[in-house]
Amino acid sequence: YSSPEGDTQHAEKDPRIAIFTRNKQPTFLFVGSLCRRKGIDLLLHATKELAIIHDSIGLVLVGKDMAKGRYQRMAETLGISQNVLFQGAVSTSKIAAVLSCADVVVLPSRFDGWGMALGEAASAGKALIATNACGAAHHLIVEGENGFRVPANDATSLAQAMLAYMTDPGLAHCHGRRSQEVFSEYTPDRNVERFVQGLKEFESGSVQ
Repeated sequence: YSSPEGDTQHAEKDPRIAIFTRNKQPTFLFVGSLCRRKGIDLLLHATKELAIIHDSIGLVLVGKDMAKGRYQRMAETLGISQNVLFQGAVSTSKIAAVLSCADVVVLPSRFDGWGMALGEAASAGKALIATNACGAAHHLIVEGENGFRVPANDATSLAQAMLAYMTDPGLAHCHGRRSQEVFSEYTPDRNVERFVQGLKEFESGSVQ
């Protein structure tokens, strides 16, 4: 995969998200379909846990609603409507503007073969949180250096990982810089190099 279109570090922020996050610290971002497999319910429950002690938390959900408004209703029931922005789906050309508004990107999936959002976020220099059921989390997250992997289907562990960024305001920035370093090993050029090297090893018989 490649980085989001445009220079994310200097991208103009999405206006609606920027207004929402003005008084929200930190801002957590999810990008993807809003459905059970992606763990949106877990993320909302984790946000509820944190809002009790840090009412300034902000959560932005970007993606197509596959649950017919269920999660908006859940946010209302949990009493966190003021902490959550449902942005809806955006075009790929707008991803840089969305990412520029966030401190931490979260992918709480119950299962994700890869998880493209983590690559986009890492390339944009964002701290990462994902479950151990996301393939990309095992490649793009260096535990404690640029983010955290948490057990799938565990809202409490998810909340604990998010809490780390709330108790240390500078942590997201430090982890974001490390994310860019990690991502440099997964650019298209590096992926091609690994593929060619693998072919050479296969042809030489060094791969069993």
